[in-house]
Amino acid sequence: MAHHELELAGSDENMMAQVNGIRARLTAATVGIVAAISVAVLMLWFAVGFVLYEPVLQAPWRGMSDYQSRFQPALYLAWTIPAFLFAIAFLAMIACIHAWAEDDQRTWTLLAVAFAVPGATLMAALYYIQMTVVPNGLVNGTADSLRLWIYAPPYPFTFPGALEGVGYG
Repeated sequence: MAHHELELAGSDENMMAQVNGIRARLTAATVGIVAAISVAVLMLWFAVGFVLYEPVLQAPWRGMSDYQSRFQPALYLAWTIPAFLFAIAFLAMIACIHAWAEDDQRTWTLLAVAFAVPGATLMAALYYIQMTVVPNGLVNGTADSLRLWIYAPPYPFTFPGALEGVGYG
C-alpha cells in the first residue's frame, strides 16, 4: 500500500510540475505578445517622429546657439520617447521568447537575452538623457556642455553615435 501511495504522490508532483510549466509558458506568451505589439507600435511612432525631426538633422550646422534657437522640444521628444520605451519593450519581448522556447533552442534564446540586456540598458540610458537632460539644457540656455550629446554634426562622432553603435551593434 505504501508503494502505491508513493507512486500516486510522484504522479501528482509530476502533474503539478507540468501545470506550472504550462502556466509559465502562457504567461510568457501573453507578456511576449503585448511586448511584441508594443515594439511594433513604438517603431512606427519612432519612424513618424524621426521623419518629422529629419529636417532639423539635415539643416546646415551653424553652431550651438543657432541649433539652440531652432530647437523644438515637441519634435525632439516625438522620437526620443518611443526610442526609450522601445528599449524596454524589446528586452521584455526577448525575455519572453527565451521563456517560451523549447529546451533545445534555449541556448540561442539565452544568447539573445545576453546581447539584449546590455544593448537595451545602453539605449534606455542614452534616450533617457536625450529626453531629459538635452531638452532641459537647450530650452533653459545651458547648452554649452551638451555639444557632444546632441544629434547634430559631428554625429555620429558624439556620445549618442558611439552609444548607438555599441547598443545596436
